[in-house]
Amino acid sequence: MIAFTCFDAAFQTAYADLAERALTQSRLLLCSPGTIITQEKNGGSYLYWRVYDAEGQRRDHYIGSRDHVETAGKLAEITACIVEGRSFAEGSLMLRKQGYAAADNSAAITLATLFNAGVFKQGAMLVGTHAFGALINSLGVRLSTHYFTEDIDIPRYGRIELAIRLEEGFIGLLKQSGLPFIEVPALDVRKPSTSTPISS
Repeated sequence: MIAFTCFDAAFQTAYADLAERALTQSRLLLCSPGTIITQEKNGGSYLYWRVYDAEGQRRDHYIGSRDHVETAGKLAEITACIVEGRSFAEGSLMLRKQGYAAADNSAAITLATLFNAGVFKQGAMLVGTHAFGALINSLGVRLSTHYFTEDIDIPRYGRIELAIRLEEGFIGLLKQSGLPFIEVPALDVRKPSTSTPISS
């Protein structure tokens, strides 16, 4: 039998609010929320969005010249994204500290990549331990034991068609996360994934 306790009402409310806000997102960040930096070059000021990617590498994305008319609009959009990203990060951290189930960074970024590609919108579903974690979170339940595995299980009913074309197929989609995915050979007994040379 698995022992469990219920979270305080205040934390259940905080989770429900965070989950409701999350459902309104159309695209998820695959990096840190980041910050806006200014670089002076050749007598001009240029704005960049500095973030850290899935592997912790710093990336600077050019926004535009500070005095350019189009830069203000881009800056406002990115600033709103930063504020929202930090809000979700702070809320998630607070809930994790209380014992809410949470995916590790690699799993979260992988799921975000699939979400951004429309995989779930087109009929895929999350199952397994990560889905179980989401379920107990929504019930306001804290388990006394660790149950997570490192894999992500996603079934789907029928064919899923995405509005993107990738030469590398599904593995190419996963690589968009910035994580170092490696394709695993199919488990076909007629086509062993490894072989050993036979000495004569």
